[in-house]
Amino acid sequence: MLGVLLALSLAAQPADVIWLNAYDAVHDGVAVPERAHFNVWVWTDDRQPSSVVLGDARLANPSSEKPKGDYVWRNLGAVTVKKGTAGVTLDRFAATLVLAADPQYKPGDAMRNIRVSNKPDPVSDNRAETYRDSDSYHMFPAYASRADWEKRVEEIRLRMRIAGGLLPMPDRTQMNERIFDTIRHDDYTVAKVTFESRPGYLVTGNLYTPKGEGPFPAVLCPHGHWKSGRLEDSEKASVPARCITFARMGIVAFSYDMVGFQDSKQFPHEFNDPRNKLWSIDTFAFQLWNSIRAIDFVQTLPAVDKGRIGCTGGSGGGTQTFTLCSVDDRISVAAPVNIISCSTQADCSCESPPIMRMNGISDMEIGAVMAPRPLLMVSATGDWTLETPRVEYPAIRSIYKLYNATDKIEAAQFDAGHNYNKASREVVYRFFGKWLLGRGEQYGGFTEPPYTADPADRMRVFPGDQQPEGYPSREEIVRQTIEAARARWKSGLPTGRCSYSSRHGQGGARRPRGVQARPAHSGVARARQVRGRDRRVPDWRTQQPADRAAAARHRHFPRHV
Repeated sequence: MLGVLLALSLAAQPADVIWLNAYDAVHDGVAVPERAHFNVWVWTDDRQPSSVVLGDARLANPSSEKPKGDYVWRNLGAVTVKKGTAGVTLDRFAATLVLAADPQYKPGDAMRNIRVSNKPDPVSDNRAETYRDSDSYHMFPAYASRADWEKRVEEIRLRMRIAGGLLPMPDRTQMNERIFDTIRHDDYTVAKVTFESRPGYLVTGNLYTPKGEGPFPAVLCPHGHWKSGRLEDSEKASVPARCITFARMGIVAFSYDMVGFQDSKQFPHEFNDPRNKLWSIDTFAFQLWNSIRAIDFVQTLPAVDKGRIGCTGGSGGGTQTFTLCSVDDRISVAAPVNIISCSTQADCSCESPPIMRMNGISDMEIGAVMAPRPLLMVSATGDWTLETPRVEYPAIRSIYKLYNATDKIEAAQFDAGHNYNKASREVVYRFFGKWLLGRGEQYGGFTEPPYTADPADRMRVFPGDQQPEGYPSREEIVRQTIEAARARWKSGLPTGRCSYSSRHGQGGARRPRGVQARPAHSGVARARQVRGRDRRVPDWRTQQPADRAAAARHRHFPRHV
């Protein structure tokens, strides 16, 4: 019936009216058979300002003075459109675009015969949405005040916690940490490390410690998708060089395996079972929790100053850096390298869990949650961070400006491909020397000294790809994780019983707290009397049947009432 009404209504439109839903307008443009002058209308949320780019012209209209949260028709003005197909850009809240040659035309009048509801459904009506993928271009919203931004931060952090399986927060179980097989050098030591981020699941890595007495600051060094992971030592990226240099500077460095790399083989790097994802059991959630527990681990070390913890990584390690900073304020200084982008949102499963970037959230906003803590953005001309000096850095710096902390954000770009090379590392050393060590003048011109990485076999926790013995299987870890999540959720769910009668034999089902029962319709009551089925419904205020005798005869009521 709706399709018939729609067809008849559109057929009745004058020839000088062009009516398009937002999705078609943006993706196909507007085809105009000959040059014409149009009044431009959009159907949009009255709480949001409106704008449209039509060909070379841009029209805009502010939000309603007294918004009610309804969709309204707005006349954005008039424009002359050339013959052919004109490109269209619309705000994401716009659902329909209308071009009318007649200035007296009112699309609201036609709307009554076209739509059933007075606003688009953001879930089922895809015409109100523009398709986005990991390569879509993201705009950074303008925030007028610190209060506006911090309201957005609450949303971002909640979304990150849900995406990372941190709602409710998992229990901090015993880590059973081990530090062993220490290799001693003249100015630092390096040891093998294991600890359990969750029962039976091992985090594996190496701990680089300065010589001398602490306490020292510490820095987490998650690696990227380099072939050798935390042991990658190439011109493009060297994790050992980074950690050795930090240790020589007087900073404890902890490099640890991302899931599925080097010694972390209990799970593959990508595991995407749909059932497990419902419990946030995926690569991103495991890695994020591993990083949170890595902070716990370094804070237990007697040589570490618990209040000075930094984090830096490149590529996937850069994603791990800024996502960790968004959920854990214990990171006081951060340097994500060659990752935060307006045009590419990382698409590996360890970087893109479900719902993380919904509602327009981009990596720029997630990275900006670091404010006002010191942040260094390193980029390259040969990857998706090409625009950082012009786009991403000014955008995030605008948030630091709200905190009067623009001195705590810096950016550096190098003419190179995707990397965490020597030049990128050196600017990170200088930044951490300034903000983590508090010796900016000493490290202002610092360069990386020569180093020699220890052989990979001496650094491996489990040489030769052998698997750890005496630990639970992958299936058992999944089972334990789900059980622990169930237990956490149970304490937050409604537990009261009520006497609920179901027509389908679901007696004793529970009504969520705060939900009011519908009053019986008088017509229904009369119909039941006529049919001899006058079964009085339970009184929800007392949770007792109003007629005990009738309840006793009715099999749908539980006997205990």
